[in-house]
Amino acid sequence: MSRNYSRFCFGMMSIILVACLSTSALHSPCLAGQEDAEFAADRTSRTGLAVRDSDGGFTLALAGQAPFHSTVNAVVGERLIDVPGSTTRLILWEETDVTGNTTPFYAISLDGKNIATLRSTSYVLKLRHGDHDPAVFVPSIDTSLAARDGTNLYFVQFVTQPLEEFRDTIEQLGGVVHKFISNHTYITRMTPDVRDIVADLPFVRWIGPVHPAYKLEEEIRDWIASAEEVAPRLYSIMLCERGVAAQDRVSAHIHTAGGGVLALDEKALALLLGPAHLLPALSADTGPLRGRGGSLRPRERLHQTAQREDVLDILTKKPLTPSEEEIRDNPRARSAKLRVAIKKGGPDEE
Repeated sequence: MSRNYSRFCFGMMSIILVACLSTSALHSPCLAGQEDAEFAADRTSRTGLAVRDSDGGFTLALAGQAPFHSTVNAVVGERLIDVPGSTTRLILWEETDVTGNTTPFYAISLDGKNIATLRSTSYVLKLRHGDHDPAVFVPSIDTSLAARDGTNLYFVQFVTQPLEEFRDTIEQLGGVVHKFISNHTYITRMTPDVRDIVADLPFVRWIGPVHPAYKLEEEIRDWIASAEEVAPRLYSIMLCERGVAAQDRVSAHIHTAGGGVLALDEKALALLLGPAHLLPALSADTGPLRGRGGSLRPRERLHQTAQREDVLDILTKKPLTPSEEEIRDNPRARSAKLRVAIKKGGPDEE
């Protein structure tokens, strides 16, 4: 009985000892460090980036390269993007500080190894219609001022500052990159089919249509909303693309809509539009539309363009000015002057 009891006690002590040793091993600093290293290695293998905790902060490095960035903030959402057809690599991440504020960052390596650019950034799109991050939230607009199906004008927001590789890729697909807006965003002309392809490019963050609402000053938006009946007014509309081909394309669209083109300019057109012509004119592939008093001065532009006798026939030898009644109804009309011309080569000319 005593001998069996001793064997039992010895066996139990052996089991307890093994359990204690196993528990100590699980909490061993060496094994904990090994687990941390394995986690860091896994994070590297998944993204091609090495993100490691170093002396209370974080370091970032391309796999197999020396660290290119260190920070005391927490690093999350790291991504590595290889730009198709080039050695360029884009590194994206976010940093969260102790107050909980998160800031996006990016770095660019042109040769795939060395970092050429590194900076914090913002993706807030700044428009007359309101500032917003379009990948997070797009404010609603009046349906009457929304882009039509099949529109050819889009905002394209890139994940970093625009590079020539971005533009070349889009143009090879059939798109045309035009005017810079804000925070890595350009107005781009392309068909809906090309738009679907561009949206899948790894360096494109967001694509959205350029709604007519975005092209209007607040005063003009309010006027449209009021449905007020007014006489045709003067406007200037900015061109997204320079050159005679763009002028002719937009001019033809304005004429089809029933409006009048009073003057041509390398960057803008002077228009005479009534209420019924305004919304159809906005569907053209153009930039902002401004009321009289905008950046375009039709009289000056008309004189510049009229020097080309093959372009315009001037119908008003002297500028037309508002009557006293018009000035009384609209004091801002006091300084208005209007010249009228017809573009040569119209349908009535042989």
